[in-house]
Amino acid sequence: MNGNSNGMRSIKRAFDQIKQDLASPLVLIPLRRNGKPLRLYLSAYEDSISRLLTQENEKGHEQTIFYPSRILHHAEKRYNMPEKWCLCLYDASAKLIQYFMAFTVEVPSDSIEIAFPKKETSASDHKNSKSLGSVY
Repeated sequence: MNGNSNGMRSIKRAFDQIKQDLASPLVLIPLRRNGKPLRLYLSAYEDSISRLLTQENEKGHEQTIFYPSRILHHAEKRYNMPEKWCLCLYDASAKLIQYFMAFTVEVPSDSIEIAFPKKETSASDHKNSKSLGSVY
């Protein structure tokens, strides 16, 4: 019986470790409180969405902190591209909330403009509207 209880304890420890690992997000590099904001890059594809969270290091190079992605299911696959980008941003805010609460997070607009292409505007249209980059 003693061998059986040791086996059960090791199984319980392994299960507890798995639960702990699943509860804490995978961080590729430790966050640095260097006063530099985090950058969130969004990607939306036909069947998946991805987010890339980076921070500039002391040498001015961006380093990846977190890279979550997921497959789109059922109705999500029928979303048009702007809807997929919105889903991507919503999903990122839900999954990365601990980062959003502790740091300033920038979302570069150059990748978003691919999803929301700028239309040709006249001078009168331009004064009555704002581009996505100037709003955010």
